[in-house]
Amino acid sequence: MFSSWQVAIAIAAILSIHIVWGYAAALQRAAALRKANPGLPIVTLFFNLESPIRTLDLIPRWIPFRIGSINVFMHHLRTSKLKELGSDMIALVDSKTVDVFVANPVLVHDVIVNRQKELGKNVNHYEMLNIFGKNVLGTEGEVWRRHRRVVAPSFSEKNNALVHESSVRIAKEMIGAWEEQSTSDDDFTVNVSANMMQYALSVISSAGFGKDLSWGEEGSELLGNHKMTFKTALETVVSNFILYLVLPSFCFNLPFQTLRKARIARKEFGDYLDEIINEAASSLADSSHNLLQALVMASLMDNEKSGSLSKDELKGNAFIFIVAGHETTASSLSYTLALLASHPEIQEKLHDECVRALEGRKEPEYSDFGKLTYALAVMNESLRLHSIVSGMPKWTGDNSVTVGNFVLPPQSVVHVLLQTTQRDPNLWGDDVNEFKPERFLGRDQPLSIKMGWAPFSEGARGCVGKKFAQVETVALLTLITLKYKVRLPDGVSVEQVLETNPLFLGKPDRPVNLVFSHR
Repeated sequence: MFSSWQVAIAIAAILSIHIVWGYAAALQRAAALRKANPGLPIVTLFFNLESPIRTLDLIPRWIPFRIGSINVFMHHLRTSKLKELGSDMIALVDSKTVDVFVANPVLVHDVIVNRQKELGKNVNHYEMLNIFGKNVLGTEGEVWRRHRRVVAPSFSEKNNALVHESSVRIAKEMIGAWEEQSTSDDDFTVNVSANMMQYALSVISSAGFGKDLSWGEEGSELLGNHKMTFKTALETVVSNFILYLVLPSFCFNLPFQTLRKARIARKEFGDYLDEIINEAASSLADSSHNLLQALVMASLMDNEKSGSLSKDELKGNAFIFIVAGHETTASSLSYTLALLASHPEIQEKLHDECVRALEGRKEPEYSDFGKLTYALAVMNESLRLHSIVSGMPKWTGDNSVTVGNFVLPPQSVVHVLLQTTQRDPNLWGDDVNEFKPERFLGRDQPLSIKMGWAPFSEGARGCVGKKFAQVETVALLTLITLKYKVRLPDGVSVEQVLETNPLFLGKPDRPVNLVFSHR
């Protein structure tokens, strides 16, 4: 029998040999890339980018970036790293992959708008998102075109009007809950992070699936053979999303309460989606047209072209709507409210603009969306400073591709660095780090917006839910600013509130708590 220390030594030796062997292979790949591209800054990595150690960010951030998480690395590139290297492109090389990061605004625009055929998506990296079925986000080629052809019409003006209606109703419920919890007209503190998560989830549930979630309550009783309510299943699936991504299926059969609940929630939510799809298919005359209804209708109408989506594909897209439109919107709203709290002069300008646009009314109608230009500018400027997505990975596929002055080998990944581009002083000016919504108020879009602002991506792969997010954000900002002033808690700096955790999607590193007072 081996002693425990002998086993530990053997494991350490195997890991060390693996690391050294991988690093040697990475050095060879880096040398070949450097020979073909003199002048391209190259960093050779000890661990593969797809290693769980990197993916889960298990290595402390103070360890050199050649070891740490790829998402954390992309986030910190928005600082002075590229300037230090004297380049707007940099390559990371491990034993398997070449990852190239692009921060030049002209190249960024070219990559995401003009180079879709040469620089597509590596669908293998998106397999983990197919929890319920393939979807528009993780497909390419003709399969993607079929999904896009069906999905895009679902985000119609009729659905946007429903988004507005749901947003206003849910925001009023949230504000009502705040009023009940505050015992007087004095200031009160709100956990904005938690409230924005619930708000965004409620909006996507209502406008997306026709399921209204009661604010702060469990909601409807169990129906049929369900073991969870729709609300519980939805919230559990969302909160365990990372577990679904990183753990193999058999792990959810292990005797741990969290994993068991996650397994049940995934099945329950899938069953609810089946029921909603069946109901939508049998009630197409309904004029409400929530997102899933519209998706089913578009799929059936496209059936004549042999382009309809299967039920699993409908479920896959429905799930992606939640993933893409829930936490991203919640984090964006948290940043936006924190920025307004730290800039009272902008907050007052937003209030005055809302009063003027609504002509004294206390809540907006959907027809007011085009008038609330300053609220939209506030959202856009917040996303410029704090993009929720650190970068957009593209792929060279089986061919070499030229990007800028460099020739990238086959199987290379090209990352568009949004946060770096959106803070490029050459585009945005010396006040690039200041919160100035006025940047987005010009009648004609300046070059900075056309070339250096893409939080929803652009081109053919641009986010189909862009206006969905804009409508729910503008509605909420309008209702809040008409009723409240917002400020930071005493002794809390704006830097503390806005510090970002960039592990998967950018979001505040700690809960955002803000102080609200009645106007």
